[in-house]
Amino acid sequence: MAISYSRDTFPYPIPERYQCEGLLGYGGSGLVYKAYDQRLQRTVAVKFARSPSLVSRNRLVREARLLSQVSHPSLCRVYDIGEPEVTSSSLFLVMEYVEGTRLDKLNKHLSVNDAVEITYQLANALSALHKSGYAHNDVKGHNIILSKQKQSDVPVLVDLSIAENVSRESQQQDIYQVGELLLLLLASMTPDVFLMQPVADKRRLPSGLADIIKKALAVDSYESFTDMSELANTLAKWRAKSYKQRRRLGWATALTASTLILGGLALTAFNKLDTYESIYSAPVHQHSHGQVFAHYTEHLIEDGNLGEAQETAELALSHFDNAISEHGDDLTHHRERIEFLLGLEPIFSDTEYTTRLLNALNNMGAPAKYSRPDAAYHVQAKAYLALARVNKKQEHLRARWVEQAWAALSSAQELSSAEHYLPTQKMLEKFQSSGGTD
Repeated sequence: MAISYSRDTFPYPIPERYQCEGLLGYGGSGLVYKAYDQRLQRTVAVKFARSPSLVSRNRLVREARLLSQVSHPSLCRVYDIGEPEVTSSSLFLVMEYVEGTRLDKLNKHLSVNDAVEITYQLANALSALHKSGYAHNDVKGHNIILSKQKQSDVPVLVDLSIAENVSRESQQQDIYQVGELLLLLLASMTPDVFLMQPVADKRRLPSGLADIIKKALAVDSYESFTDMSELANTLAKWRAKSYKQRRRLGWATALTASTLILGGLALTAFNKLDTYESIYSAPVHQHSHGQVFAHYTEHLIEDGNLGEAQETAELALSHFDNAISEHGDDLTHHRERIEFLLGLEPIFSDTEYTTRLLNALNNMGAPAKYSRPDAAYHVQAKAYLALARVNKKQEHLRARWVEQAWAALSSAQELSSAEHYLPTQKMLEKFQSSGGTD
Protein backbone atom coordinates (compact mmCIF):
# COMPACT_ATOMS: atom_id res chain seq x y z
CA MET A 1 0.00 0.00 0.00
CA ALA A 2 1.32 3.44 -0.88
CA ILE A 3 2.04 5.72 2.05
CA SER A 4 -0.13 8.68 2.95
CA TYR A 5 1.68 11.97 3.26
CA SER A 6 1.49 15.44 4.76
CA ARG A 7 2.93 18.60 3.27
CA ASP A 8 4.35 19.74 6.60
CA THR A 9 5.71 16.60 8.23
CA PHE A 10 7.66 13.56 7.11
CA PRO A 11 5.54 10.46 6.41
CA TYR A 12 7.64 8.52 8.96
CA PRO A 13 9.72 9.62 11.94
CA ILE A 14 13.40 9.88 11.02
CA PRO A 15 16.40 11.07 13.10
CA GLU A 16 15.71 14.39 14.79
CA ARG A 17 18.74 16.01 13.14
CA TYR A 18 16.55 16.43 10.03
CA GLN A 19 13.95 19.15 10.49
CA CYS A 20 11.11 19.07 7.93
CA GLU A 21 10.57 22.31 5.98
CA GLY A 22 7.80 21.11 3.68
CA LEU A 23 6.95 18.88 0.73
CA LEU A 24 8.88 19.69 -2.44
CA GLY A 25 7.11 17.28 -4.76
CA TYR A 26 6.09 13.73 -5.46
CA GLY A 27 5.89 11.28 -8.31
CA GLY A 28 5.34 7.63 -9.03
CA SER A 29 8.47 6.55 -7.19
CA GLY A 30 8.71 8.79 -4.17
CA LEU A 31 8.03 11.84 -2.02
CA VAL A 32 10.66 14.54 -1.66
CA TYR A 33 10.81 16.95 1.27
CA LYS A 34 12.94 19.98 1.94
CA ALA A 35 14.70 19.64 5.29
CA TYR A 36 17.40 21.18 7.44
CA ASP A 37 20.26 19.05 8.71
CA GLN A 38 20.85 20.52 12.17
CA ARG A 39 24.08 18.61 12.70
CA LEU A 40 25.83 19.77 9.52
CA GLN A 41 23.81 23.00 9.31
CA ARG A 42 22.76 22.74 5.69
CA THR A 43 19.55 22.44 3.71
CA VAL A 44 18.97 19.00 2.18
CA ALA A 45 16.31 17.07 0.30
CA VAL A 46 14.89 13.90 1.89
CA LYS A 47 13.30 11.34 -0.39
CA PHE A 48 10.96 8.55 0.74
CA ALA A 49 9.80 5.66 -1.43
CA ARG A 50 6.04 5.91 -1.94
CA SER A 51 5.65 2.26 -1.07
CA PRO A 52 7.52 0.14 1.50
CA SER A 53 7.59 -2.75 -0.96
CA LEU A 54 10.83 -4.59 -1.65
CA VAL A 55 10.90 -3.25 -5.22
CA SER A 56 10.61 0.36 -4.03
CA ARG A 57 13.26 -0.13 -1.37
CA ASN A 58 15.66 -1.72 -3.86
CA ARG A 59 15.13 1.18 -6.26
CA LEU A 60 15.99 3.71 -3.58
CA VAL A 61 19.10 1.78 -2.54
CA ARG A 62 20.20 1.53 -6.17
CA GLU A 63 19.64 5.26 -6.67
CA ALA A 64 21.72 6.04 -3.56
CA ARG A 65 24.58 3.78 -4.65
CA LEU A 66 24.54 5.18 -8.14
CA LEU A 67 24.64 8.82 -7.03
CA SER A 68 27.46 8.06 -4.59
CA GLN A 69 29.56 6.49 -7.36
CA VAL A 70 29.29 9.25 -9.98
CA SER A 71 30.48 12.78 -9.28
CA HIS A 72 29.29 15.46 -11.69
CA PRO A 73 27.87 18.96 -11.17
CA SER A 74 24.79 18.01 -13.20
CA LEU A 75 24.00 14.98 -11.04
CA CYS A 76 22.42 15.44 -7.61
CA ARG A 77 24.74 14.36 -4.77
CA VAL A 78 23.65 11.84 -2.13
CA TYR A 79 24.64 12.29 1.53
CA ASP A 80 23.00 9.43 3.43
CA ILE A 81 20.46 6.62 3.35
CA GLY A 82 18.56 5.30 6.33
CA GLU A 83 15.49 3.52 7.63
CA PRO A 84 12.93 5.04 10.02
CA GLU A 85 12.31 3.10 13.20
CA VAL A 86 8.80 2.15 12.12
CA THR A 87 7.61 -1.30 11.14
CA SER A 88 7.08 -1.70 7.38
CA SER A 89 8.38 1.79 6.77
CA SER A 90 10.02 3.23 3.71
CA LEU A 91 13.73 3.85 3.40
CA PHE A 92 14.73 7.50 3.15
CA LEU A 93 17.46 9.09 1.09
CA VAL A 94 19.20 12.34 2.08
CA MET A 95 20.39 14.28 -0.96
CA GLU A 96 21.73 17.63 -2.05
CA TYR A 97 19.01 20.27 -2.09
CA VAL A 98 19.03 21.84 -5.54
CA GLU A 99 17.39 25.24 -5.54
CA GLY A 100 16.11 26.44 -8.87
CA THR A 101 13.38 26.07 -11.47
CA ARG A 102 12.24 22.82 -13.02
CA LEU A 103 12.95 22.93 -16.73
CA ASP A 104 9.37 22.06 -17.66
CA LYS A 105 8.13 24.98 -15.51
CA LEU A 106 10.51 27.56 -16.95
CA ASN A 107 8.55 30.65 -17.92
CA LYS A 108 11.22 32.35 -19.98
CA HIS A 109 12.45 31.73 -23.50
CA LEU A 110 15.95 30.30 -23.68
CA SER A 111 18.43 31.61 -26.22
CA VAL A 112 19.88 29.12 -28.69
CA ASN A 113 23.23 29.24 -26.89
CA ASP A 114 21.63 28.64 -23.49
CA ALA A 115 19.63 25.70 -24.85
CA VAL A 116 22.76 24.15 -26.35
CA GLU A 117 24.75 24.79 -23.16
CA ILE A 118 22.11 23.10 -20.99
CA THR A 119 21.92 20.11 -23.31
CA TYR A 120 25.70 19.87 -23.52
CA GLN A 121 26.08 19.79 -19.72
CA LEU A 122 23.39 17.12 -19.42
CA ALA A 123 25.05 15.03 -22.14
CA ASN A 124 28.34 15.26 -20.23
CA ALA A 125 26.67 14.13 -17.02
CA LEU A 126 24.95 11.24 -18.78
CA SER A 127 28.22 10.24 -20.42
CA ALA A 128 29.75 9.93 -16.94
CA LEU A 129 26.70 7.98 -15.81
CA HIS A 130 26.97 5.56 -18.75
CA LYS A 131 30.66 5.00 -18.07
CA SER A 132 29.73 4.04 -14.51
CA GLY A 133 27.46 1.34 -15.92
CA TYR A 134 24.01 2.96 -15.74
CA ALA A 135 21.51 4.66 -18.04
CA HIS A 136 19.04 7.27 -16.78
CA ASN A 137 15.93 6.39 -18.83
CA ASP A 138 13.94 9.53 -17.97
CA VAL A 139 15.74 12.65 -19.26
CA LYS A 140 12.69 14.90 -19.13
CA GLY A 141 12.06 18.48 -18.10
CA HIS A 142 10.35 17.47 -14.86
CA ASN A 143 13.54 15.71 -13.74
CA ILE A 144 15.86 18.63 -14.49
CA ILE A 145 16.33 21.65 -12.24
CA LEU A 146 18.11 24.77 -13.46
CA SER A 147 20.27 25.75 -10.50
CA LYS A 148 21.48 29.36 -10.46
CA GLN A 149 25.21 29.40 -9.77
CA LYS A 150 26.95 32.75 -10.07
CA GLN A 151 26.21 33.99 -13.59
CA SER A 152 25.07 30.73 -15.18
CA ASP A 153 22.28 28.18 -14.93
CA VAL A 154 23.49 24.64 -14.26
CA PRO A 155 21.08 21.82 -15.17
CA VAL A 156 20.87 19.11 -12.51
CA LEU A 157 19.25 15.70 -12.99
CA VAL A 158 17.38 15.01 -9.77
CA ASP A 159 15.67 11.62 -10.17
CA LEU A 160 17.48 8.40 -11.01
CA SER A 161 14.84 6.10 -9.61
CA ILE A 162 14.31 4.18 -12.86
CA ALA A 163 17.97 4.06 -13.89
CA GLU A 164 19.07 0.66 -15.14
CA ASN A 165 22.24 -1.13 -16.16
CA VAL A 166 23.59 0.42 -19.31
CA SER A 167 23.10 -1.43 -22.58
CA ARG A 168 23.21 -0.34 -26.20
CA GLU A 169 19.42 0.07 -26.11
CA SER A 170 19.23 2.04 -22.84
CA GLN A 171 22.17 4.20 -23.90
CA GLN A 172 20.39 4.92 -27.17
CA GLN A 173 17.23 5.85 -25.31
CA ASP A 174 19.13 8.47 -23.28
CA ILE A 175 20.65 9.86 -26.49
CA TYR A 176 17.18 10.05 -28.05
CA GLN A 177 15.80 11.88 -25.00
CA VAL A 178 18.64 14.42 -25.03
CA GLY A 179 17.90 15.11 -28.71
CA GLU A 180 14.21 15.36 -27.90
CA LEU A 181 14.95 17.83 -25.10
CA LEU A 182 17.14 20.04 -27.32
CA LEU A 183 14.43 20.10 -29.98
CA LEU A 184 11.84 21.11 -27.39
CA LEU A 185 14.04 23.89 -26.00
CA LEU A 186 14.84 25.28 -29.46
CA ALA A 187 11.53 24.93 -31.29
CA SER A 188 8.86 23.68 -28.85
CA MET A 189 8.47 20.78 -31.27
CA THR A 190 8.03 17.04 -30.74
CA PRO A 191 10.19 14.49 -32.61
CA ASP A 192 7.31 13.17 -34.76
CA VAL A 193 6.51 16.67 -36.01
CA PHE A 194 10.19 17.46 -36.58
CA LEU A 195 10.89 14.28 -38.54
CA MET A 196 7.91 14.94 -40.82
CA GLN A 197 9.08 18.47 -41.64
CA PRO A 198 10.52 19.15 -45.11
CA VAL A 199 14.25 19.75 -45.25
CA ALA A 200 13.64 23.46 -45.86
CA ASP A 201 11.69 23.77 -42.62
CA LYS A 202 14.37 21.94 -40.65
CA ARG A 203 16.85 24.55 -41.86
CA ARG A 204 14.97 27.16 -39.88
CA LEU A 205 16.80 25.79 -36.85
CA PRO A 206 20.26 27.29 -36.23
CA SER A 207 22.85 25.98 -38.66
CA GLY A 208 24.03 22.48 -37.82
CA LEU A 209 21.65 21.84 -34.93
CA ALA A 210 18.96 20.22 -37.07
CA ASP A 211 21.51 17.60 -38.18
CA ILE A 212 22.59 16.95 -34.58
CA ILE A 213 18.96 16.53 -33.47
CA LYS A 214 18.14 14.28 -36.41
CA LYS A 215 21.10 12.04 -35.63
CA ALA A 216 20.16 11.83 -31.93
CA LEU A 217 16.57 10.90 -32.85
CA ALA A 218 17.60 8.19 -35.32
CA VAL A 219 15.76 4.92 -34.68
CA ASP A 220 18.54 2.77 -36.12
CA SER A 221 21.54 2.79 -33.81
CA TYR A 222 24.04 2.77 -36.69
CA GLU A 223 22.63 6.14 -37.83
CA SER A 224 22.78 7.67 -34.35
CA PHE A 225 25.69 8.72 -32.16
CA THR A 226 27.88 5.84 -31.07
CA ASP A 227 27.62 6.94 -27.44
CA MET A 228 26.71 9.90 -25.25
CA SER A 229 30.29 11.14 -25.25
CA GLU A 230 30.15 11.60 -29.02
CA LEU A 231 26.93 13.61 -28.70
CA ALA A 232 28.49 15.80 -25.98
CA ASN A 233 31.60 16.40 -28.08
CA THR A 234 29.49 17.28 -31.12
CA LEU A 235 27.54 19.85 -29.09
CA ALA A 236 30.81 21.23 -27.73
CA LYS A 237 32.17 21.69 -31.25
CA TRP A 238 28.96 23.42 -32.36
CA ARG A 239 29.18 25.70 -29.34
CA ALA A 240 32.83 26.55 -30.02
CA LYS A 241 32.17 27.22 -33.71
CA SER A 242 29.20 29.45 -32.88
CA TYR A 243 31.27 31.33 -30.32
CA LYS A 244 34.11 31.91 -32.77
CA GLN A 245 31.71 33.21 -35.40
CA ARG A 246 30.22 35.67 -32.91
CA ARG A 247 33.59 36.84 -31.66
CA ARG A 248 35.61 36.83 -34.90
CA LEU A 249 35.00 40.43 -35.81
CA GLY A 250 35.61 41.56 -32.25
CA TRP A 251 38.92 39.77 -32.03
CA ALA A 252 40.04 41.13 -35.38
CA THR A 253 40.15 44.48 -33.62
CA ALA A 254 41.21 43.26 -30.18
CA LEU A 255 44.31 41.58 -31.56
CA THR A 256 45.19 44.50 -33.85
CA ALA A 257 48.91 44.88 -34.38
CA SER A 258 49.72 42.39 -31.60
CA THR A 259 52.39 39.81 -32.21
CA LEU A 260 52.41 36.69 -30.09
CA ILE A 261 55.47 34.47 -30.37
CA LEU A 262 55.36 30.99 -28.91
CA GLY A 263 57.72 28.13 -29.70
CA GLY A 264 58.79 29.63 -33.01
CA LEU A 265 55.22 30.37 -34.12
CA ALA A 266 54.54 34.06 -34.82
CA LEU A 267 51.00 35.26 -35.48
CA THR A 268 50.46 38.93 -36.34
CA ALA A 269 46.86 40.10 -36.28
CA PHE A 270 45.87 43.16 -38.27
CA ASN A 271 42.77 45.26 -38.06
CA LYS A 272 41.23 43.91 -41.25
CA LEU A 273 38.85 41.01 -40.90
CA ASP A 274 40.00 39.26 -44.07
CA THR A 275 43.63 39.39 -42.86
CA TYR A 276 42.64 37.94 -39.49
CA GLU A 277 40.64 35.16 -41.12
CA SER A 278 43.49 34.24 -43.44
CA ILE A 279 45.80 33.92 -40.44
CA TYR A 280 43.24 32.07 -38.37
CA SER A 281 42.52 29.62 -41.21
CA ALA A 282 46.18 29.04 -42.06
CA PRO A 283 47.25 25.39 -42.15
CA VAL A 284 48.90 25.60 -38.73
CA HIS A 285 48.22 22.88 -36.17
CA GLN A 286 45.24 23.52 -33.87
CA HIS A 287 47.53 22.91 -30.92
CA SER A 288 49.63 25.96 -31.82
CA HIS A 289 46.55 28.18 -32.06
CA GLY A 290 45.54 26.93 -28.62
CA GLN A 291 48.95 27.86 -27.20
CA VAL A 292 48.68 31.38 -28.59
CA PHE A 293 45.26 32.08 -27.08
CA ALA A 294 46.27 30.36 -23.82
CA HIS A 295 49.32 32.61 -23.54
CA TYR A 296 47.19 35.70 -24.14
CA THR A 297 44.59 34.52 -21.61
CA GLU A 298 47.22 34.19 -18.90
CA HIS A 299 48.31 37.81 -19.47
CA LEU A 300 44.69 39.01 -19.30
CA ILE A 301 44.15 37.20 -15.98
CA GLU A 302 47.36 38.72 -14.58
CA ASP A 303 46.09 42.17 -15.61
CA GLY A 304 42.67 41.55 -14.01
CA ASN A 305 40.75 41.59 -17.31
CA LEU A 306 38.67 38.54 -16.36
CA GLY A 307 35.84 39.13 -18.82
CA GLU A 308 38.18 39.23 -21.81
CA ALA A 309 40.19 36.36 -20.33
CA GLN A 310 37.10 34.16 -20.32
CA GLU A 311 36.54 34.87 -24.00
CA THR A 312 40.11 34.06 -25.04
CA ALA A 313 40.10 31.00 -22.78
CA GLU A 314 37.11 29.64 -24.72
CA LEU A 315 39.05 30.08 -27.96
CA ALA A 316 42.14 28.39 -26.52
CA LEU A 317 40.12 25.45 -25.21
CA SER A 318 38.32 25.10 -28.52
CA HIS A 319 41.65 24.76 -30.34
CA PHE A 320 43.00 22.32 -27.76
CA ASP A 321 39.78 20.26 -28.16
CA ASN A 322 40.24 20.21 -31.94
CA ALA A 323 43.87 19.15 -31.55
CA ILE A 324 42.80 16.27 -29.30
CA SER A 325 40.13 15.26 -31.82
CA GLU A 326 42.87 14.99 -34.44
CA HIS A 327 45.55 13.41 -32.25
CA GLY A 328 43.89 12.02 -29.14
CA ASP A 329 46.78 9.64 -28.47
CA ASP A 330 49.25 12.49 -27.96
CA LEU A 331 49.67 13.15 -24.22
CA THR A 332 51.10 16.62 -24.94
CA HIS A 333 47.72 17.92 -26.10
CA HIS A 334 45.90 16.55 -23.05
CA ARG A 335 48.59 17.78 -20.68
CA GLU A 336 48.62 21.33 -22.05
CA ARG A 337 44.82 21.58 -22.02
CA ILE A 338 44.62 20.38 -18.39
CA GLU A 339 47.52 22.56 -17.22
CA PHE A 340 45.89 25.55 -18.91
CA LEU A 341 42.60 24.72 -17.17
CA LEU A 342 44.38 24.66 -13.80
CA GLY A 343 44.98 28.40 -14.09
CA LEU A 344 41.39 29.31 -15.01
CA GLU A 345 39.82 29.14 -11.56
CA PRO A 346 39.51 32.98 -11.36
CA ILE A 347 37.30 33.19 -14.45
CA PHE A 348 34.93 30.22 -14.02
CA SER A 349 32.40 29.31 -11.36
CA ASP A 350 33.38 26.41 -9.10
CA THR A 351 30.85 24.18 -10.84
CA GLU A 352 32.02 25.02 -14.35
CA TYR A 353 35.68 24.70 -13.34
CA THR A 354 34.97 21.26 -11.83
CA THR A 355 33.00 20.14 -14.89
CA ARG A 356 35.70 21.20 -17.34
CA LEU A 357 38.49 19.49 -15.39
CA LEU A 358 36.51 16.27 -14.98
CA ASN A 359 35.69 16.23 -18.70
CA ALA A 360 39.34 16.84 -19.58
CA LEU A 361 40.45 13.97 -17.32
CA ASN A 362 37.77 11.75 -18.79
CA ASN A 363 38.93 12.55 -22.32
CA MET A 364 42.55 11.85 -21.41
CA GLY A 365 41.66 8.35 -20.27
CA ALA A 366 43.93 5.74 -18.68
CA PRO A 367 47.61 6.77 -18.28
CA ALA A 368 48.77 3.27 -19.24
CA LYS A 369 47.94 3.88 -22.91
CA TYR A 370 50.57 6.62 -23.29
CA SER A 371 54.29 6.18 -23.93
CA ARG A 372 54.99 8.10 -20.70
CA PRO A 373 52.38 6.79 -18.23
CA ASP A 374 54.25 8.41 -15.33
CA ALA A 375 53.75 11.85 -16.91
CA ALA A 376 50.05 11.09 -17.45
CA TYR A 377 49.66 10.06 -13.80
CA HIS A 378 51.37 13.30 -12.79
CA VAL A 379 48.87 15.31 -14.84
CA GLN A 380 46.07 13.45 -13.09
CA ALA A 381 47.57 14.18 -9.66
CA LYS A 382 47.73 17.94 -10.32
CA ALA A 383 44.18 17.97 -11.68
CA TYR A 384 42.78 16.05 -8.68
CA LEU A 385 44.56 18.44 -6.32
CA ALA A 386 42.94 21.38 -8.13
CA LEU A 387 39.54 19.67 -7.82
CA ALA A 388 40.13 19.21 -4.08
CA ARG A 389 40.99 22.88 -3.70
CA VAL A 390 37.99 24.23 -5.57
CA ASN A 391 35.64 21.85 -3.71
CA LYS A 392 37.26 22.27 -0.29
CA LYS A 393 33.96 23.31 1.32
CA GLN A 394 32.45 19.94 0.34
CA GLU A 395 34.29 17.68 2.77
CA HIS A 396 33.40 14.39 1.05
CA LEU A 397 34.50 15.70 -2.36
CA ARG A 398 37.71 17.21 -0.98
CA ALA A 399 38.62 13.90 0.68
CA ARG A 400 37.85 11.95 -2.51
CA TRP A 401 39.98 14.18 -4.76
CA VAL A 402 42.90 14.23 -2.30
CA GLU A 403 42.83 10.43 -2.16
CA GLN A 404 42.84 10.20 -5.97
CA ALA A 405 45.63 12.78 -6.21
CA TRP A 406 47.82 10.71 -3.88
CA ALA A 407 47.02 7.52 -5.80
CA ALA A 408 47.96 9.13 -9.13
CA LEU A 409 51.13 10.69 -7.72
CA SER A 410 52.23 7.38 -6.17
CA SER A 411 51.78 5.67 -9.54
CA ALA A 412 53.88 8.37 -11.22
CA GLN A 413 56.65 8.01 -8.62
CA GLU A 414 56.71 4.22 -8.97
CA LEU A 415 57.30 4.53 -12.72
CA SER A 416 59.89 7.29 -12.67
CA SER A 417 62.18 9.28 -10.40
CA ALA A 418 60.32 10.25 -7.24
CA GLU A 419 62.43 13.42 -7.05
CA HIS A 420 60.97 14.66 -10.32
CA TYR A 421 57.51 14.84 -8.78
CA LEU A 422 58.59 16.18 -5.38
CA PRO A 423 57.08 19.70 -5.89
CA THR A 424 53.62 18.21 -6.44
CA GLN A 425 54.09 15.95 -3.42
CA LYS A 426 54.91 18.98 -1.26
CA MET A 427 51.84 20.85 -2.52
CA LEU A 428 49.65 17.86 -1.67
CA GLU A 429 51.19 17.53 1.79
CA LYS A 430 50.70 21.24 2.46
CA PHE A 431 47.06 21.16 1.32
CA GLN A 432 46.29 18.08 3.37
CA SER A 433 48.04 19.34 6.53
CA SER A 434 46.15 22.65 6.31
CA GLY A 435 42.81 20.84 6.18
CA GLY A 436 42.14 22.36 2.76
CA THR A 437 42.65 25.97 3.83
CA ASP A 438 45.90 26.75 2.04
